[in-house]
Amino acid sequence: MERWAKSISPSIFIYLEMRQMDIKEISDEVEHRIKPKGAPIAFKMVEKDKTSEYKNIKKMRRRLTLCQVLKLVAIHEKTYRVDSKSLAGCVFGPYILGFEELPEKLKAKWLSGKEYTEEGYEKMIQDIVHLPQGKYQEAIFGPLKDFHELKIDPDGIILIVNTTQAYLLLGGYYDSEFKKPYSNFNGHAACEIVATLTLGNHPWLNIPCGGARAMAHVQDDEIWLGMDVEELEKALTRLKEIGAKYPPQVYPLLTAGPHPRHPWTKLLGKDED
Repeated sequence: MERWAKSISPSIFIYLEMRQMDIKEISDEVEHRIKPKGAPIAFKMVEKDKTSEYKNIKKMRRRLTLCQVLKLVAIHEKTYRVDSKSLAGCVFGPYILGFEELPEKLKAKWLSGKEYTEEGYEKMIQDIVHLPQGKYQEAIFGPLKDFHELKIDPDGIILIVNTTQAYLLLGGYYDSEFKKPYSNFNGHAACEIVATLTLGNHPWLNIPCGGARAMAHVQDDEIWLGMDVEELEKALTRLKEIGAKYPPQVYPLLTAGPHPRHPWTKLLGKDED
């Protein structure tokens, strides 16, 4: 840590020193205890005057959507730098990250294709969380363990989980902090989770939108849970203390014999002599 301590602010240095686990250990513990679908996704927003510090990280050259990048990182476990061109597959991603404004033609598309009123469209856009336009020029997305090797302190972590895995993590976090998570979703642009975490609204639970299902192949059992590193560590520490992990040991019928009146018991059970 001393090799790069001079390049970060004193407050961040103190925060890192307070952690009981380093980022790689947190990543390993998540995968062992929670078993999310794919690697934990870490991200870092990069301001205009800081882009040169991350030139060694591979630039995403394809035109993808932000939700595709999230799923790609989770499944392929590679780290990428992205900008407005990288995320040109969907207009909401660059807008949410503050890379560029929404195109003027978008309203006409939603008024005709989604049968929106003008008032409804304006309210929908207003309800999408986004970062200030022009503050950031790039973002880095990668597996959490890569951020450990790259010496990058992430702005947030996104986990692709099912409801039981989310229950375990949020229960663990609540029992350590006694704070409830945020969840505020208008049914569109679920990739706003990146902005909410950057702005400090976390833990954040989100339901993937239609675009994420169409573009990023999000499945019915997937929801997105966002936390910062400290919150994730506290949740995991609590779960470790009580011996909880996924799948949880909360199914009593596993320790009891088949119910005598269940139709499958009659079908599969051995007849009494």
